[in-house]
Amino acid sequence: MKNTALWIAMLIPVAGQPGSAQPAPGQSDPGLQHRPSGDPEGQHVTVVHEAGDKTVLPSDAYGLYRFSDHPNAFGEGLQINEQFGDVSGYLTITDGKGSHAKFSSYFLSQVTGGNSHFAFTTRAVHGVSYSFDGHVQRGPGMAPAQDGYYVLNGTLIAHDQAGNATQTRTVTFSLTAQH
Repeated sequence: MKNTALWIAMLIPVAGQPGSAQPAPGQSDPGLQHRPSGDPEGQHVTVVHEAGDKTVLPSDAYGLYRFSDHPNAFGEGLQINEQFGDVSGYLTITDGKGSHAKFSSYFLSQVTGGNSHFAFTTRAVHGVSYSFDGHVQRGPGMAPAQDGYYVLNGTLIAHDQAGNATQTRTVTFSLTAQH
């Protein structure tokens, strides 16, 4: 019985201690931070339409793209969304392999496109950002329900502001099947 009482006493949090439900005397309740309604400040994507086009990609080319050189890599890819003329999305990259891989998502800050040209720039995360410049074309998929109906071919550049360095590679992104 003594052991049971000791265990119960250890499980009851003390005010002001980690895991306690109440703040310590003299401390205020942290609560939730207020966020403004609408688009978060600084999260708007600048969209530049080229050659008089009304969209940066064909209407059925929005969605999730995977790197063609490793299509089964879980979590890596490019998500491009369009709604009411607004474009949003993010690039997800891993910085390691195996069980130690860490994913980082980079939200798009500017998108340029039209007449098969497509380019984007991401916001920086920990001093690193990405840019892509290339073109969109029909891929090997025979219908939108098949992987690769559209592909993005071009150059992906990693920009490291801390070291003023860049890393460039040629990539192909394949649109995943649209169901």
